[in-house]
Amino acid sequence: MFKFYSLLVLICFSSGIIFSESNKTKYELEKLSIKTSQGYVWEGESYGAYTESPGFFGTSGTGEIKSKFEWTIMRGDVKPLNDFEFLELIGDDKKLSEIQARDKKRKGNDSLGTFFTVIGLIGIFNPDTFGAGLLVALIGGSISKENKAPAHFLDPLEAKEKILKYNSDLKKRYSLE
Repeated sequence: MFKFYSLLVLICFSSGIIFSESNKTKYELEKLSIKTSQGYVWEGESYGAYTESPGFFGTSGTGEIKSKFEWTIMRGDVKPLNDFEFLELIGDDKKLSEIQARDKKRKGNDSLGTFFTVIGLIGIFNPDTFGAGLLVALIGGSISKENKAPAHFLDPLEAKEKILKYNSDLKKRYSLE
């Protein structure tokens, strides 16, 4: 009988460890994080110039080097999520609806800009409406440029706050806290 109870205790103890490891693995696969990168980009005009040395090619021009900051929401440290997927995953329906409405408005304005650009280009091919066509095409191009999709609709600090809460809730769900 002692062997039976010993075996039963061993099985219960082992299953607790297996459960714990399984929950840790699930957490690692589902947790969210933000990956950031900082770099530098040249903004301005540049042109190539050959020098006296054979085979050497250098560039010069006017402009400046600017700092560039990028961030991405990651699931399980391997799968990037866009803002829409992120908000859907964490269940923030209010914020999701808000940015979907903003994106829909942006897409509508972009479509309007594309429409004006096409109409303007058609006008350019007619000598009688060349000037007006050019003006309409430039206005359409400006509208489209102003309504370019942003990399993110969310602020990185806002996203980080939501990620911390989500990960905390996830730890509780898997009994890791």
